[in-house]
Amino acid sequence: MIDMKILELHLLSPSLSESVAFYNDVLDLDILHNDEQLLMIEAGDTLLHFRPSKGAAALYHIAFEIPNNKFDEAFEWFKERVEFLPVKNDSFIADFVNWKAKSFYFYDLHGNILECIARFEANTESIEKFNGQSINYISEIGIVTDHVDAMIHQVHVDFNVPVFSRQPAQADFAALGDDEGLFIVAADNRPWYPTETRSQHCLTRIVFEQKGNRFDWTTM
Repeated sequence: MIDMKILELHLLSPSLSESVAFYNDVLDLDILHNDEQLLMIEAGDTLLHFRPSKGAAALYHIAFEIPNNKFDEAFEWFKERVEFLPVKNDSFIADFVNWKAKSFYFYDLHGNILECIARFEANTESIEKFNGQSINYISEIGIVTDHVDAMIHQVHVDFNVPVFSRQPAQADFAALGDDEGLFIVAADNRPWYPTETRSQHCLTRIVFEQKGNRFDWTTM
């Protein structure tokens, strides 16, 4: 059963104009608002907001959910626009058998690690030819913490979000939520898969639904 949906992400960007250049010009996502203080992007059912970082740390991991019957088509579409990050054995495709999902990864212009993921037991099929408008929603956001166990406890107590049933929690990593929405909790300075880019605390505001309740959570 699907319980969690990420409705809005509010992140920081060192250059809103460069974020426009990437998310609109490269990924073909619609811009809903753009001025010196706020960039609002439509990523399927999720609103992605960027505000100026003004020197603050800004390095994120985000996953876009794509139609699970369009994975190969999506891979070819993105291949013409971005440089994929290699995963194991020089492949650009990560096959998460336990998650029943496949992904590919790339950087945006500011080093954020972006992922496109298809979950093969989710109801995400499409009959349309794939393009940037085919992204269904943002299904994952990385959360960095000094204490993974404490974060697991906090998220469960505050929002009733459990550990993801397909991914046992580890000392330095946990996935919290379900197949439609996940908080990817990583220990500070842990490499973000599939790179050597180290995680760091970044201001992150998440508006989400969990079991029919709406929450607005800001975390560093």
